[in-house]
Amino acid sequence: MKHNTCNTMLNTLHYNTLLSNQVFKIDSTNNLHIVELASLRNKNETIPLDLIDANPLIQKKLDIHLLFLTLASTLISTIFFVYSTYGHQTWANASGTVFLLSSLSTLFFAYKNRAVSYTYQFANTNTPLFTLHECFSKNEQVKIFVNTLNKHIESVNEQAELDAVSYLNNDNTNDSKSSECTKHLDFLYNHGFVDDALYQRIDRKIHHKFFGKDNSEKASTENIIYFPVKA
Repeated sequence: MKHNTCNTMLNTLHYNTLLSNQVFKIDSTNNLHIVELASLRNKNETIPLDLIDANPLIQKKLDIHLLFLTLASTLISTIFFVYSTYGHQTWANASGTVFLLSSLSTLFFAYKNRAVSYTYQFANTNTPLFTLHECFSKNEQVKIFVNTLNKHIESVNEQAELDAVSYLNNDNTNDSKSSECTKHLDFLYNHGFVDDALYQRIDRKIHHKFFGKDNSEKASTENIIYFPVKA
């Protein structure tokens, strides 16, 4: 049976299972890139780190591959016992016993080696974004990546607080701040948190905040024709 294998290098984690191949990468601009190649779907998305809650939901789960092996052994054992009962074959009874012991052993091993999963959520909500699973081989690579990711998120949040204080003490604005706001707005739109009308309204507010009146408001004002009023 093929088990999960994981490899990590600082800010990158390669996670491979029987069903999919995933790559998680933290870039230098404080984004998390997730690339997934699976038989049923492919995914390629970018999540700003300050939109991720730094406290993932941690759970222990039985390994699905061992559970499948347990069920298969139990089914085969049942078939042999039924055949032994009606066919009066000693070898079938012995084979059924072997597979029954195998299923019990596999179930015990699966319980003793439960994998830990880390489910990250959208900041300040209970909306799940993605899940990382510790490897069946019990190596520390997923745990190291989780710690690295949490530190990056906390660092970004601390910097955001400092930037907020700096912004309040300094009226100067620039394109980078506007681009940062737009990047977060795009993420919310792509994940269905913001519809078209709300997106346009927030985008106008961002433009107004950093650059004054937006172009649409200015254009609508310039297109008004004032007729003389008779006294």
